[in-house]
Amino acid sequence: MRAGSLQPILGFLDHAGVQTGRWLDRARVPQRELAKPAGLISLPSTYRFLELVARHEDMSDLGPQAAARVTSFSLGGYGQTLQLAATVREYLVTGASRVTTMENQGLSIWLASEGTSIRVNQVLAECAGIGGAVADSYVLMVTIGTLQKMLGADWWPDEIGLRRGTDALLGSRAAQFPGRVRYGLPHSYFTLPRETLCLPNAASITRPGQAAGTVGAPPPLFPTSFAGSAERLLEALLGEGITSIDIAAEAAGMSRRQFQRRLAESGTSFSSLLTALRMRHARDWLANSEISVAELAAELAYTDDSNFARAFRRETGLAPAAYRKSLKALH
Repeated sequence: MRAGSLQPILGFLDHAGVQTGRWLDRARVPQRELAKPAGLISLPSTYRFLELVARHEDMSDLGPQAAARVTSFSLGGYGQTLQLAATVREYLVTGASRVTTMENQGLSIWLASEGTSIRVNQVLAECAGIGGAVADSYVLMVTIGTLQKMLGADWWPDEIGLRRGTDALLGSRAAQFPGRVRYGLPHSYFTLPRETLCLPNAASITRPGQAAGTVGAPPPLFPTSFAGSAERLLEALLGEGITSIDIAAEAAGMSRRQFQRRLAESGTSFSSLLTALRMRHARDWLANSEISVAELAAELAYTDDSNFARAFRRETGLAPAAYRKSLKALH
């Protein structure tokens, strides 16, 4: 994960007077990387750090406490895009479809319809132990807290579900929550009434020259990293049906080994970039077009639709048709 993702939690701990240095060292988190938002920290080290703090600083509810200091809107360009959403539905659908662009290394979010309710589901990769539970509750509560900014502080989900933990994981937030909390589930989630989707985003912003209430993508940015440049290159090649690492390396003016090494130094790999790119396009097309699954598989240069369907289910937990159906149910 990127060091910038840990900064809100470190900021909260500093404010609370916690001496984080020894816990970072014991978890083998490279502190030199923390000064660089794009610096790389392994997920196991991050989870170990959170577990040490939760255990030894008596902060089982670290996730919700830290989440109270940040919203989705503060997460760089991704957050700025979300803040442009005119309605709750647009915020949730945009966030779920674009979360892979954050280099989150394992976070999946998807929406499902359940009668009169909408369920916002989340899975955090390698979410093991107390540290993983803290991270999982933190991500979920950031989304809930952002919705409270949009809908008012009195708004709460109808129900919250967490993969693991007890009421201690939510601390005082558990007492504040008027609905049902469940633990020990296959994935985390919260629910909200379907009619909430059409409510306006009270926290939305407009860019200069943009009419109030309209939404659009932020202006394109030039890549600021090798991984970003490689992603742009792969996107161009994918448009031609090319998914070969050898051709990509040649187009980048490098040998295959040099190309792989530069990607590894950037904290990613060719297969990871290609998969993230394919899944981003797949989510967008499934949400905004009537293209068939077979045609979509061909557009994304899969050998057949079954390979695409397996890859999509592995990333989202849903088959492509089920994902499209869940989005249509939100309209």
